[in-house]
Amino acid sequence: MFPLNQSCPKKTYCVMDCPDHPRLEALGIHSKGCFTCVSHSAFKGPVIVEVNKRQIAIDHQLARKIRVKEWTEDVLS
Repeated sequence: MFPLNQSCPKKTYCVMDCPDHPRLEALGIHSKGCFTCVSHSAFKGPVIVEVNKRQIAIDHQLARKIRVKEWTEDVLS
């Protein structure tokens, strides 16, 4: 497991742990949820992820608190 802000673009990840934040849940970012990392902005800018065919920008500070694991067939078991 590692923080979202260290993820690689064009890879799919599953959330293993994330802060209890109402907007994250509303946007589809929650424990055991999966998404694709689209890009990182330079100089501690946002991390762009794609969830349910929507691209979402997540603040760098918040992305540091979201723990992810690269998606594999058995990651959620």
